[in-house]
Amino acid sequence: LGRSGFGRVRGLLGGSPARAPARDGRPDTALAPHDPAIALELLRDFESSGQGWFWSSNAEFRLQYVSECVAEQLGKSSADLLDTPFHQLFVLERDEDSGMARTLPLILNAHKPFTALVVRSVDAGCPYWWSVSGRPRFSPQGEFLGYFGNGNDVTEARRSQIDTSRLARYDSLTGLANRHRISRRLE
Repeated sequence: LGRSGFGRVRGLLGGSPARAPARDGRPDTALAPHDPAIALELLRDFESSGQGWFWSSNAEFRLQYVSECVAEQLGKSSADLLDTPFHQLFVLERDEDSGMARTLPLILNAHKPFTALVVRSVDAGCPYWWSVSGRPRFSPQGEFLGYFGNGNDVTEARRSQIDTSRLARYDSLTGLANRHRISRRLE
């Protein structure tokens, strides 16, 4: 689902209607009924396609919903993961050269939107990486309610990045640190 696809889903759920003009210039009335069952079917179809997954948390960052596909990758069922704090399942992926000081709890406690954070499972044996985004939810009185978010599997891209980084630091024939790596260690 692209940006317009999510707008249509939001329109089906009763948010601002996203009606694309028909060929004759009039609004497309096929989406007008705002049928939540259709929206739910679209979301389930998207989840089952393997293109992405969804999550939501309460104000304590405990999962209230997580797609079954990511639960399976974590070796659990989605029911087993409910009420688990988000940051007890995932940690930010850090490049050893980045010096990133942010932590997932720090980012969540900011109660601000975040996009494309690369995370991995806290279980070192889990071979997956995900790019996650989240949007905070607030009550009409401004009370923080939790997050709605989505993610997608970036395992192959991350493995490729790691391999490229390793090749840049080590000699491919000998496996020894190359001149650049040795110079950085001596600094």
